[in-house]
Amino acid sequence: MMTLFIWMLLVSTISATLFADPQLDSKWEFHKESNRKVYTAEEDAMHKQYFALTDRHIERQNRFRRRAYTAAHNDFSDMSPDEKKAHLGLSAMKKTNFLGRKWSPGIQNRTFEIQYTILDGPDYRTNRCLQPIRNQGSCGSCWAFTAITPLEFSQCSLTGTPVTLSEQHLVDCDSANYGCSGGWYDTAWEFLKDGSMLDEEYGRYTATEKTCNAENSVIGGKVLSYEWIDPSTEAMMEALQDGPIAVALTVVNSFYSYGSGIYYAFNCRAAVNHAVVIVGYGSELGVPYWIVRNSWGETWGDGGYMLIRLGVNMCNIEQYPARVTAKAL
Repeated sequence: MMTLFIWMLLVSTISATLFADPQLDSKWEFHKESNRKVYTAEEDAMHKQYFALTDRHIERQNRFRRRAYTAAHNDFSDMSPDEKKAHLGLSAMKKTNFLGRKWSPGIQNRTFEIQYTILDGPDYRTNRCLQPIRNQGSCGSCWAFTAITPLEFSQCSLTGTPVTLSEQHLVDCDSANYGCSGGWYDTAWEFLKDGSMLDEEYGRYTATEKTCNAENSVIGGKVLSYEWIDPSTEAMMEALQDGPIAVALTVVNSFYSYGSGIYYAFNCRAAVNHAVVIVGYGSELGVPYWIVRNSWGETWGDGGYMLIRLGVNMCNIEQYPARVTAKAL
């Protein structure tokens, strides 16, 4: 009851602001035009309220130039919490037996102090084996995108030829995962030991679950093996020398409006809910970071990528690292 009261109070406060802020009106109209949003009058009022909340967050985050990262408007700016959640997709299933132990912040912090001065790692964002950023849409299939990207890279490293594999194949056919309702990348790799279909052969990604249609499709890659990486910065950096790695993290509201710089948050210690790919690491002004590839399209973040603080298990990103090796066809 108290939560509902607070929410109603917040909405009423924002509603009052909407009628007295011509600048917000201008931003709102520009946002709708830029993102091709068309609403009924009732929908417009509701989504404008969400947009106003996001706009306030962005202004607060960007007010001080010393902030490590900047926030920015994007397609998520006017979405409700449920609409945002649909763009995640890590299964609620917990990896309770992961490596038989929990992450230790004390150990990680000592590692961070040793490593940060010598960070000059790989950055695969422009590597020919890494395919362009994709967009999972409002389907909880981040697990499929996170499984496919490192496999594509490993397959390309074997042959020297870039390959585009099908996330839709996983969403439709991997019965051990749950399609648009979530999954895990290691479970997907187990399925792909039988082969991953070429994207152009299986059919375009639709952000929906369809009937499996893999019988007449062409295999473009296969998993030879996969393994969990020890959750330490040294082990993760070592694994990255061979290519991108899969990770899970905890997305909180500020994550959706990330724009650029080295992201951090203080309220993201809940269970992981999203899967992404680390494609490198580096440092800026003495602050180390992971280079993260998301599956929300190129209009989110820095061309679809983000930098996130390294060495402190920011948003649990150093808790579930894993890598995959492709099999020669």
